[in-house]
This record gives sequence, C-alpha cells and structure tokens, in this order.
Amino acid sequence: MLVATGQWKDLSRFPEWIPPVEPDLAPFLANKGVRLLGLVLPSVDCLDSKELPVHNKLSGCEIHILEGLVLDGLEPGLYDLAALPLALEAGDGSPVRQW
Repeated sequence: MLVATGQWKDLSRFPEWIPPVEPDLAPFLANKGVRLLGLVLPSVDCLDSKELPVHNKLSGCEIHILEGLVLDGLEPGLYDLAALPLALEAGDGSPVRQW
C-alpha cells in the first residue's frame, strides 16, 4: 500500500512536522493483508520520536516500511514495485532496509 498524504510538499526541505501514523493502524492493515506501507513522508513516527512506536508496531505485524517516496505524477492503479535492501554491514539505516 502506497500513500500520498500531500503533507510534504517541498521535498527539497526537510519538514518541521508530519502527521504520524497511529500505531493501532498496524494490526488493522495486517488483517487486511497489507505487507508494505509506503509513504510520501520521511517517517511513520513523529520526527522527534526516540522510541519509534509505529516502526516497532508495523515490524511486529510483519509490515515493511518505505518512507520518503516521490509519487508525483503517478496515477492511481496497480503497479509492480521493486524495493530491495542495500547490503550495508553494521548499518542502522538505508534508503531501503529489511527488518
């Protein structure tokens, strides 16, 4: 599932605030068969979060996360998506990472 929120309009500047995803959305999405949540936002959690409750809840429901998508000009529909994790040893982040 890919979501364009319209909240991050100027991608050349990091936003000061974003609408976080509610942690309780994770089990709902999992029950609907969602295995990937992609957003046009830099994070699913509040930008100043240290505990990352939404990341943890989505991971616990086996839902992968894609953040910072650029979906400008993309029409609604069905698409094939390939988002492969980079092999970074001892890294804690990647443009694409696998839990």
